[in-house]
Amino acid sequence: MFNVFPLSKQGGPSRFEDEKEQESDSDAIKEMPEIPNETKKETKYEKEINKKMTPFLVAARNGIVEMVNEILIKIPSAIHNTNSRKENVLHVAVKYRQPLIVETLRSIYKHSKPELWNNLILAVDVEENTVLHLAAEALGGDKPCQIAGAALQMMWDIKWFQV
Repeated sequence: MFNVFPLSKQGGPSRFEDEKEQESDSDAIKEMPEIPNETKKETKYEKEINKKMTPFLVAARNGIVEMVNEILIKIPSAIHNTNSRKENVLHVAVKYRQPLIVETLRSIYKHSKPELWNNLILAVDVEENTVLHLAAEALGGDKPCQIAGAALQMMWDIKWFQV
């Protein structure tokens, strides 16, 4: 690991006392090979990090029902938040398998504001996926099982499909 500050700022010898040492440090930095862009691989999680995710959408993604409720009480217009992929809160909750968030939103909006609930359900993202597309995608095998055992996993998938 190389220090980026000169030795004089670190409390070491001044610049004039040990000029050879600094030159060798700068030569060592120049000799380090550059990593090509192809070898820098982003993990799946890093790709999913979204700069436009609001705290409301992050709470829905992580299944924090209390925070979702508080944000909706304080800022009712937060229900219209979308990320850069144009996914609303219901899309995010379904995509990340958060049934408590879906149930909470349904209990709040289905009877009091049915037009808003219908808009959340019928909304499409950038790839024109609806909530049903994302629910089917969430049932795919690429995500780790939340429940051990094939039979229990199948029961969970059936219950999630019914929701």
